[in-house]
Amino acid sequence: MNGRRLPRRLAVPLSLALLLGCGREAHEAVTSLPSLASRAAAKQTEPTKPTEPTEPTDPGEPGGPAGVELVFLANEGFLLRGQHDVVLLDAFVEKPLGAYGALPPETHAALVKAAAPFDAVDLVLVSHDHPDHHQLDTARAFLAASPATLLPGTPQVTALLRPLDADVDDPRFPSVLPAPGESETATFGNITVEFLRLRHGGLTWEQTHNLGHLITIDGVSFLHLGDVDVEASLFEPFELASRDIDVIFVPYWFFFSTEGRAIVAEHLRGRWLVPVHVPPAEVSEVADYLALREDVVVFGEALDSRVYRREE
Repeated sequence: MNGRRLPRRLAVPLSLALLLGCGREAHEAVTSLPSLASRAAAKQTEPTKPTEPTEPTDPGEPGGPAGVELVFLANEGFLLRGQHDVVLLDAFVEKPLGAYGALPPETHAALVKAAAPFDAVDLVLVSHDHPDHHQLDTARAFLAASPATLLPGTPQVTALLRPLDADVDDPRFPSVLPAPGESETATFGNITVEFLRLRHGGLTWEQTHNLGHLITIDGVSFLHLGDVDVEASLFEPFELASRDIDVIFVPYWFFFSTEGRAIVAEHLRGRWLVPVHVPPAEVSEVADYLALREDVVVFGEALDSRVYRREE
C-alpha cells in the first residue's frame, strides 16, 4: 500500500455527493474542504488514538498465525481471510459509479468464477443495495459459482438473490433487519457478526436499509459501517467506543467535516481506522491529509493487503 502525496483538491461534484447520500454534511465534506494551509494546521492538532494499535505486518501465508488478512477490493469492498474462514464485504462492484471505483477487470473475472483469492468464501456481507456497493449480476454469478457461501442481509438485498421458487426463509439468504438503533448477532461457523441498523446518509436514501457489520474472526474485530449518516445520535445506542474494536472502516468524508471528526473521536475509537469510499483519483490527497494520524491506513490499489493480529 503506497500513498503518493499530490497537492490536489478533492473534486467530487455536489450533485454526485447528494446522489450517493454522503450524509447531511455532504456539501461541507466533499466540496468545501479547507485550504492547504488550514489543512496543515489541522493535521498538526489532529488527535491520535490513546490506545496502542495492533501492528499490521506484510502478509505472508494468508491469515498467518492468529492473524486476519485484510484485502482491499474497491470502494468499500474488502476480503477478510482468517486461518480457516473468509468473508467478503461490499465486494460485488463491476462498474464504477461516478467518481467511485470498481474492481479491476482481472479481479472481477476471478470473483465471478469464485477463483483465487475468492475460492473459499464462507460468508458475504452487503451493507446496502446501492450499485457502488452491490451489483446484482456480479453477486448472482459469484453465488452460482460458490454454492456453499452464505449471504445474510437486508430484505432489499436478499429478496433479489433467492431463486424464484425458494422459500422466504431460505437458509442460504437469511434476511436480517434490526429495528433502527438496534442490532442482532449471529454466528456462522467460527465467524461472529453483529448486524447494526444504521441510517443511510442523505434524505434521498432514507428508505434504504443500511447495515453496519461488527465482524470477529480469530479474535480480531472489524467494523464496517456502509454509508451511515454523519450524525452522532446514530452511534450512541451501540457504545462502540467501549468495544475495543481493532479495525474500523470509516467513510472518508467523516474526516473532512467538524461533526464527522467529532464522531470519529468519540465513537469510532478503533485501533486502526481505514478510510473507505475514497474516489480513486483522490487516494493520494486523502492519504496526505491524514498522514500524521498513526492510527489510519489508506488502501489505494485493488488487492493491497495487511495482516492484523490481536495483541492482548
